[in-house]
Amino acid sequence: MTEILVNPITNYSIGPAIPLSQLYKDQPCLFLLVRRLGCGLCREEAAKLSVLRSTIQKCGIRMIAVCKEYIRNEIEKFTPMFWVDEIVLDEKREMLKLLGVLGGLMILDQRGQMVYKFEEVEFGDHAPIDKVLEACKQLAPSSIRSELKMDEIVKNAEEKHMFHCDNACEIIRNSRQSSSAR
Repeated sequence: MTEILVNPITNYSIGPAIPLSQLYKDQPCLFLLVRRLGCGLCREEAAKLSVLRSTIQKCGIRMIAVCKEYIRNEIEKFTPMFWVDEIVLDEKREMLKLLGVLGGLMILDQRGQMVYKFEEVEFGDHAPIDKVLEACKQLAPSSIRSELKMDEIVKNAEEKHMFHCDNACEIIRNSRQSSSAR
């Protein structure tokens, strides 16, 4: 894989460029390639994955959202409501070029080998959660693999996701109402 440079975003500030390989060298990474942090469909996929955070991390996988533009107010609204993990900026869109698509999701092991990829072909396409979890399970330590009951995890995640989305929508509605009342 050609060396790609990304900029970590910490406390809503852009950090210096680092090689992508620095992110996955110590542990596998799930990269959510977000078209726009303000996009409702992108936020929905981020929220779905966030619900699965504990399971994905139990598999030893680091979760990173990749955005292609820095818009501070979108980042502030994206975190922590929809995404609590790391965000990196890929202004040159090299990761998207790697997939050749609008957005998507990929999981890389510590060697940079793509274990799973999902290409967003049409707006709103989301990676199937069961496939993402299966890829994560492949990378999990053997002692953890036997504990992971994927059917139960997917069912619980779907229920939590609906609750999470309902709460997030309510918070957004309330903030808009209080802003318009001023």
